Amino acid sequence: MRHPPDCHKKVWPFQNFHQLVEKGALVTTRLRLQVFFQNTLRIADGLKS
Repeated sequence: MRHPPDCHKKVWPFQNFHQLVEKGALVTTRLRLQVFFQNTLRIADGLKS
């Protein structure tokens, strides 16, 4: 079965979209973890004093 020469071009935007979504999810997760740890440290400092 032969594919047209430009058949692979249709796939790239879709793959790039998935990469962007994955990167966005990683950034969001990392930011949420940073906020969580900052809040945890604030609570721990509040309990100390």
